Amino acid sequence: MHVLLSMLLAAAPCTNPVGDAANSPDGHVKVFISRDESRQDDTSLGAVAHEDLCVSRDGGAPTVLLAGRAASDTVGPERSLASFDALLFSPDGATLFFITTGWVTSPAAHSVELATGKEVFLFDGAIVAPVGKNFLASHYRLDAQHRVGSPKYRGRMETFSLVTPAGRVVRKVTNSEATRLTAQRK
Repeated sequence: MHVLLSMLLAAAPCTNPVGDAANSPDGHVKVFISRDESRQDDTSLGAVAHEDLCVSRDGGAPTVLLAGRAASDTVGPERSLASFDALLFSPDGATLFFITTGWVTSPAAHSVELATGKEVFLFDGAIVAPVGKNFLASHYRLDAQHRVGSPKYRGRMETFSLVTPAGRVVRKVTNSEATRLTAQRK
């Protein structure tokens, strides 16, 4: 009986927090990742433990904000919600931004509205830091300046851009500007 109860509790949502929680700017909302090792989700990088994104308001009992889901033939990497990471609130606290396992070469950036639970895929890459009303985003791209096989070919490179909360690229950002923008945030 005790073993069965332990297994049921381990599989219960929002009971096994992992990683760092994110707190809303006003401190009333806490979002965290809950992992269930007894379940697996398939991703482009292989099977991973199932995770849910959980929310607690004003210290209340946590509930599932977003249930994890695996990638499949009908749900591509951009729709997969596995291996949640990099939780970041919008300045007004209404939206949470996060990344999930996306492609072999890049994570997938998403947002979720806290009031409605509406989740949106934004772009391939990660949100690095808020910049005014926009965000600094990191992407991995293949070297477009040099052909494969050339001694100058650099392979997969990190690039940066400024994106809107809806995931629209405003402009590209140089590496030095990205460094300056993230340093200003600290």
